[in-house]
Amino acid sequence: MGNAISKIPKRSPRHVTGMGKVKVDKKPKPADNGLVKITASVFFDGTGNNRTNTAIGKSARLHNANAKYAVVAGRTVTFKDSSYESFYSNVAIMEHLNLLDKPNEQVSYYTEGIGTQNGLDDDNLGSGFGAGPTGIPTKVAKGIVGLTTQIEALLERTDKKIGHLTVNVCGFSRGAAAARHFVARRTAEFFPHYTSLSGSLGITADKITINFVGLFDTVSSYGGEKHQTVLGQVRNNVLHKSFDDDVQELHLAIGNHAKQVVQLAAADEYRKNFASTNIQSSVRVGVGLEVCLPGVHSDIGGSYEEYKEEWRWVTDFERLRLIKEGWYTKEQLANPQGGWWIHTMRKLTHVYQFIPLSIMVALAGQSGMKFKPFNADNHDYRVPEKLQPLGNDMYKYVLGRPGPRSLEPYVPAEYDLPEQFHWVRNQYMHRSAVQGESIAQNLKMGGRYKNRLPDRQIFPDSLPR
Repeated sequence: MGNAISKIPKRSPRHVTGMGKVKVDKKPKPADNGLVKITASVFFDGTGNNRTNTAIGKSARLHNANAKYAVVAGRTVTFKDSSYESFYSNVAIMEHLNLLDKPNEQVSYYTEGIGTQNGLDDDNLGSGFGAGPTGIPTKVAKGIVGLTTQIEALLERTDKKIGHLTVNVCGFSRGAAAARHFVARRTAEFFPHYTSLSGSLGITADKITINFVGLFDTVSSYGGEKHQTVLGQVRNNVLHKSFDDDVQELHLAIGNHAKQVVQLAAADEYRKNFASTNIQSSVRVGVGLEVCLPGVHSDIGGSYEEYKEEWRWVTDFERLRLIKEGWYTKEQLANPQGGWWIHTMRKLTHVYQFIPLSIMVALAGQSGMKFKPFNADNHDYRVPEKLQPLGNDMYKYVLGRPGPRSLEPYVPAEYDLPEQFHWVRNQYMHRSAVQGESIAQNLKMGGRYKNRLPDRQIFPDSLPR
């Protein structure tokens, strides 16, 4: 695969002055009433996803396919199980494709994923608990400052003031939680002690419209800011189930504070620590659309390695179900000795992620966002020919939904993978949950079950009614 994203120069924000300082060479504000309507798009990447680090890892492996580390600005960074091994997430690709055809009216900002920093090793506190200097609130603050910097540069360049600001926001995983938290921080209403978008720009709330919110499988798993060590976070999570109060703690319920909210959720994800948060608060007020698509968390949001050998322990109890659903062939789960455990391997590629990508791009397009075409320059991100029949079927299903609607009780739509496409599971869809591994690995990546069957926990983003 090519590396189209790394070929594009970054959109560099200009320097931000400190609080209370005066920049003497700054142009005076226009005396007239020259106003500009600005469209801003902000993209929050998922935990362990960082397009800069992905590019560094890809570059190193071009020279040495087995590269385990790189030296970045004099520091050695290791690749194993890190953001340097991942492919680009769908959020990173969307920002790359985001078309800015009116540079004096549009800005776009990408925020690297929770638990990551450009050119540095990944951070355990951020990766494990979404907290600290690489956690959700901090990344949202960075997104607000980044947008503010770009908007101020636009205003200085055009010698105008903000007439109105329309914002699109997209996110994956904890980045989706960050996107929702960002919507809550468009003003200081919910978080008066945190940086808000309106406060950062010095405008009133009525001048900001949240237009489109695109979410790939929200997983907040936020431990809070009270415990600033990994051990403290672990103890807090075990004793107090600190991930259970994220809707209130981060204010993840968007409700009608956006014109359109879309979530593509992962139908086959069931890890204990990867509970999803739905968007029923937006669906119930007529602005939300949520659809569960086949695949696990990063099949939907992207970022799996381009080629991967996936080893898993499977129980004999699961064997027939997994073969019937298409995850494995009979040969891959052969068990001639009749033992309880089967250790098996599949060779997988990452390209299924481009189906959810194409669907989200289409939905965002319906809300007015524009994207570069999937032409020769961006051919790396097109749905491959072999998957196009399934991609077309899923596309028609999602785009054919009636759109925002109210349901009681709330049940998201789900695309049920037709039997003729079960082979896609075997060749393209990953199995993220593990069992039979080390205690630490099972605690981190173990599955959640009900009546011995996979059962994902879903948190409602309930608002008081």
